[in-house]
Amino acid sequence: AAGTLSMERVEMLRAKELGLDIAEGASVTVRACLFSRNAGPAISVAGELALADSEVSEGTFWEWGTSNQHHQRSPAGILVTGPAADVTISHTRFAGNTTLERSYFRGGVTTGVGRGGALTILDGAVVLTDCTFTGNSTAGYEGAEGGAIHLAGGTLRAERCSLIGNTAEGSG
Repeated sequence: AAGTLSMERVEMLRAKELGLDIAEGASVTVRACLFSRNAGPAISVAGELALADSEVSEGTFWEWGTSNQHHQRSPAGILVTGPAADVTISHTRFAGNTTLERSYFRGGVTTGVGRGGALTILDGAVVLTDCTFTGNSTAGYEGAEGGAIHLAGGTLRAERCSLIGNTAEGSG
């Protein structure tokens, strides 16, 4: 069964793992909301998300080198995970999100790389319109990719967006 959720003027602050998890088949509309200082992806999307007039800021995701594929590629902001994911984001500000990788030896292999400080797309379709990405970053043992955005799969279309002062230790 598919679920539907509509959020307006909600603040989601200091979530410890994951702020909002949108499963495949679910549909969520978010307007004029604040996701801030979360310690993991603020939003994980495998279903439908329409996000507008909102802010995703100051999130930090610490990757501890687990073998879990999602943890190795999770941003502090939004993680788009499934082939059915359909995401539209407009007039939204992504600021000061950081993905930090802290690898350790697991079975003799160092694992994990910080990717996509604000947005990571593993699969699905994402459309960004009039969004701002500023001061987002990634850092890691093996280098990091996509200070603001990491596109590993799926599709991304961006229109009239600004990317300002985002950094990655590796590339992007």
